[in-house]
Amino acid sequence: MSSEILDNSSDNEAGEKSSGEYERILAEIDSVLAKPDEQKPEAIDVFIGGRVNELTASSQPRNISIAEFYQGFIHPESNIRRSFIVDPFRIDDTDIYSELIQNIGELKNMPGWDQKITRELMPTAVLYTIAKYFGNAVGTSGTENRNQRFYMDSTTSESQGISIKELKGRGIGVCAEKAGVCQNLLSFAGLDSTLVLSDKCQLAGEKENLYAYNIIHTERGYFIFDPTNPEQHTQQDTRALVNYSPVFYPITIEQYQNLKSGGTVEISHTDYVVTDSGTKQPEVSKRIYGGPNQKIFQRKEGRNPLK
Repeated sequence: MSSEILDNSSDNEAGEKSSGEYERILAEIDSVLAKPDEQKPEAIDVFIGGRVNELTASSQPRNISIAEFYQGFIHPESNIRRSFIVDPFRIDDTDIYSELIQNIGELKNMPGWDQKITRELMPTAVLYTIAKYFGNAVGTSGTENRNQRFYMDSTTSESQGISIKELKGRGIGVCAEKAGVCQNLLSFAGLDSTLVLSDKCQLAGEKENLYAYNIIHTERGYFIFDPTNPEQHTQQDTRALVNYSPVFYPITIEQYQNLKSGGTVEISHTDYVVTDSGTKQPEVSKRIYGGPNQKIFQRKEGRNPLK
């Protein structure tokens, strides 16, 4: 399930409010991309500057830790901590929004995509933006190790946290950075989204691990969106990545509330193996996504972020 979740279709009050904001931003994006080439760069810069200022003014700097259920735009001075033993990172690079607009524009000019409206392009544009920004579409066996070494090398007693700019193009983006950037791209686009950090997630038969992902709320309901592990198409013999695409897992409002309270939800995920003849063979696996650890969640800084 992909771009259809972003279409209009129900009378959900919160979804309607989000839909109105989303439609407004889509119209503004279409407007700047329709400018003559000589005017387009300045128009894009003005639009991004105004939108980021609007979102920043409506948010507050805060600490986002390993047990989190964070809704809305993440302030550029907020610290996101993926581990208690290394420095947090900040999403403070407006290049991610420039990359998003650029990817939308490129998709609009690609055969097979050029007849789609911006709403249909947005999920793929968000996923491509994250992959291009960090330099890796999906993780490999060594990505997490290289990511950990980077944080250990960058953390000192005098450091003040890590700018997301320091990870740009290094090919070491993992779930925390990708879901964090995804959260702000979705918010930038006017979508109602939640960043979840949980130690109760299990992917592809792994043990429970700390993991980060997003939940999108639209008029069609709630959907888990995992930008770190999208639908993957791999070559049969080498398992090399051939293609990847966004996928959304629908959950009920009861499942959403259960996640918010620290529970879990199990979903079925499908990847595809591409044979030499070009046929696609599905590979189905189960995934468990969890909510924030309530013991950590409620004692952080003496507050309850659910309120």
